[in-house]
Amino acid sequence: MGKKSVRYLDQKLTEDSTLSSMMVIIPLQDGEVRFDCNMCRRRYKHHPSLFRHFRSAHKEQYAKCLSLRNRIQSERAAAKLMGVAYPRRKNRKRNIRILQDNKENSLLPDDAHTTPQIISLEESSVETTHVQATTIQVPILDNNCMKQILPSSMVFMDLTCKICGQQLESEHALIQHIPECQEKQFILNDLERLLMNTNDLGGNEIPSATMNLIPRPICKFNFDDENALNEHVQDQHLDHWISMNMTNQIVTNALPIAQNNIICTQCTKTFENQLMFNQHICLGSIVLQLINP
Repeated sequence: MGKKSVRYLDQKLTEDSTLSSMMVIIPLQDGEVRFDCNMCRRRYKHHPSLFRHFRSAHKEQYAKCLSLRNRIQSERAAAKLMGVAYPRRKNRKRNIRILQDNKENSLLPDDAHTTPQIISLEESSVETTHVQATTIQVPILDNNCMKQILPSSMVFMDLTCKICGQQLESEHALIQHIPECQEKQFILNDLERLLMNTNDLGGNEIPSATMNLIPRPICKFNFDDENALNEHVQDQHLDHWISMNMTNQIVTNALPIAQNNIICTQCTKTFENQLMFNQHICLGSIVLQLINP
């Protein structure tokens, strides 16, 4: 059987999902390198400093890169869980660096090259035994041939989520559902553990650790329900309330961070378009529903 061919993602898509596409590596003397920003040409000695520069000076490009990388990783994790083949990323810059290192390490003096030993076996040294047996020829069929031979009722795939037991309509829907379901299950487990530790608290008190799960806290006050929280925001944080209810907002509970990217104000996730935003499970809303049943 032949070797399995490895499928790779599009080179442009791979480069856009890595932070290395935003930097330029400049070789210096004594084997050292310098890291320059590809957009504003700021120079840094270490790449972590350059990454901090990306987060502060080029927020939109940085958020777009992370959003694309998280999307590729989530689809790859879902495909691994299902045992489905998935395309891999191929970083050209990383491969070039590895090839250069291997080339430098392989430089040896001329006298170090030796002729490899060739081991050969003579025909007389190999004992052969003849065994009479019946040869049965069985055709080897791939998946496509099996689908053509077997009736359609016998070719099926389990489209049930192993985490929540939900039955999905298609394989693509299952791949998109699994990462969201896993993240939701992690949040529910953390909330259950936190709520079990609040038996000694009063009926109207909410642990601060649970409130910290709500993204972007403005102050440290805790409230019994969402209505009291909204009244407090309108009275004490009017500027923030106005910015959250702007008329030119793209979609409800979402703020634009780039031309085609949308960030959810409840769970702080970034999405490339409105369709992906509408399909996601908002964990911030789940937290509010569990705190205020």
